[in-house]
Amino acid sequence: MALPNPRTVDTGADEVEIRPAKGSDSRGWIELLVQVSQEDRFILLESVNTTKRELARIFRFGAWCDQTAAIVAVAGTAVVGQLTTTRNRNIYAHTAEIGMSVRTDYRGKGVGAGLIDGARDWSRIFGVEKLVLNVVPENARAIRFYEKVGFVPEGHRLRQAKLSYGYEDLIEMSLWVDETP
Repeated sequence: MALPNPRTVDTGADEVEIRPAKGSDSRGWIELLVQVSQEDRFILLESVNTTKRELARIFRFGAWCDQTAAIVAVAGTAVVGQLTTTRNRNIYAHTAEIGMSVRTDYRGKGVGAGLIDGARDWSRIFGVEKLVLNVVPENARAIRFYEKVGFVPEGHRLRQAKLSYGYEDLIEMSLWVDETP
């Protein structure tokens, strides 16, 4: 399947390109995840265990296919945002789970919305109807953002994530791809 054309987000300070990840994005992707993983308890990522080489290989062969997408937001040469989709299987194959990170200084500037638009593009191309994510209930800013781009809360999962410091509840949210916010 052909890759989509990149889209551009004007942040007011610079332009950010939203597109499927390439092997050369692996270092910036890992650096972003490391930065975001150190932010505090709002993040469901405690460490990054994938090497740059492994990630570059994944991007070369599976950054845009019917089962997964790796979408990147790049300002100049810096990766400032990333989003992954993973299609569910069997009776859930019409759904995909997403995970997303945006560098702190690029939040609130349209980068996250651009990444979600990229996930919608992928979903339409490969027949995914519904995107699903989990967010920590105390992360009010993320919840407001997800609601703004069309996600709705579907449930509260008690002690769903087990992290190094203990359990976290999660709010499950979903977006029907062809419904507008």
